[in-house]
Amino acid sequence: MSSQQPQLQSNKQWFLLYCKARDERRAQENLANQGIESYFPQIEVEKIRRGKKVRLEEALFPSYLFVLLDTSSSNFNAVRSTRGVVDFVKCGAAYMKVAETLVAELKSGQHHLGVRCQLPDAGTEVEISYGPFKGLTGIFQKSDGVERSMLLIKMLNQENEVSIANRDLAL
Repeated sequence: MSSQQPQLQSNKQWFLLYCKARDERRAQENLANQGIESYFPQIEVEKIRRGKKVRLEEALFPSYLFVLLDTSSSNFNAVRSTRGVVDFVKCGAAYMKVAETLVAELKSGQHHLGVRCQLPDAGTEVEISYGPFKGLTGIFQKSDGVERSMLLIKMLNQENEVSIANRDLAL
């Protein structure tokens, strides 16, 4: 009696592709046309353009794209020759595999890059937990871009406005 049981384990695995500069979107579209799932993580940043502050989405990992492939049936050569793709990222001769948990964490936005933290209100006292000002407290003044903040710190009997990386603050 021969019985066929459904396969319990999926052969799908995330791989890392290297793309032509600023061609990640084109590669993603061409992979989608082939029925291949891909993920291009982006992050929202604040920049000054023509004297105005604007919020833009930029590549979290420029020139890299995550692609989900079935290791038993996907045509890896077709993926490599997709327009916008340069090649798979390799470790020796083997294609670099990426943990599914990492991709899931990136997709959920729960990664810790110091960008998504909630900054305090102006006038709030904060402690500096790292860097040359470690252990000092300061008064939060304002955000100084995406990754830094302006603090008012009392040093040498004088108040000084200092720009501190958000990751160095105990928030």
